[in-house]
Amino acid sequence: MNVWCGKPKMVLAGAVYAKQITQALMDDPPRISPHVKYDKTKPVTVVFDLGRADTCSLWFTQQFGMGPRHH
Repeated sequence: MNVWCGKPKMVLAGAVYAKQITQALMDDPPRISPHVKYDKTKPVTVVFDLGRADTCSLWFTQQFGMGPRHH
């Protein structure tokens, strides 16, 4: 899923993680949400752990004062 102009768009068929993203959206509760609250005036840092024999992880953070805010 990608967010364009504030609205989620589904991944294209054949995308690298299309099956995994579709499953994450279908899980109950969904593991991906376009409703995560964040401060649009601050940058978002994305950290990737692509893994090898394990699963991929992504962290989205914003810095507020001296501490980060994670989603």
